[in-house]
Amino acid sequence: MAQNTGMGAILKAHESEILRDWIARQLADTSLRELLNENEVNEQSRPAELAKRCEVMGRQTQQLANLVNDLMDVTRVTLGKVELEKKSVEVNELVSQAVEMSEAATQAKAHEVAVKLHDGPLWIQGDTTRLKQVLCNLIQNAARYTPERGNIDVSVRREAAYAVVKVADSGNQGGLGVGLPLASAPA
Repeated sequence: MAQNTGMGAILKAHESEILRDWIARQLADTSLRELLNENEVNEQSRPAELAKRCEVMGRQTQQLANLVNDLMDVTRVTLGKVELEKKSVEVNELVSQAVEMSEAATQAKAHEVAVKLHDGPLWIQGDTTRLKQVLCNLIQNAARYTPERGNIDVSVRREAAYAVVKVADSGNQGGLGVGLPLASAPA
């Protein structure tokens, strides 16, 4: 009898986890996406002042969507459910995409972003989505903690068997570098 009660509790916890994950996914995938789409339509069809407000609303909605996704990721990591999809990734391209994805955060405070990519391709083995997420977090944190009209420098270099990405800003002494091991180019 005690085993059935324990199994029932496990099943209830599992059902609760599934429901929580489904609700979070619905919020992220449906409501926030609809807000972003509606905002885009409004931005294109309104006077300049309203368009600026819509732009701000769009950035805030995107940040909320990112927060929901981050919370879902934390839950998955905590439960040991994160599966990394390792494949060959070119670091210069990854950094360029992360800088582009972080433009709302850097433009909101009128930061000057300087990007210095490595001269040639740097291939690594990694999960593109997770690596991009880490790089976006670094750039967005630099934007958040740098005073308005500050400078953010993003650079990529090779150091022995590593591709090193450095995000430095004028609000933070020294910046933070992330070393990623190099891999040979895909065949």
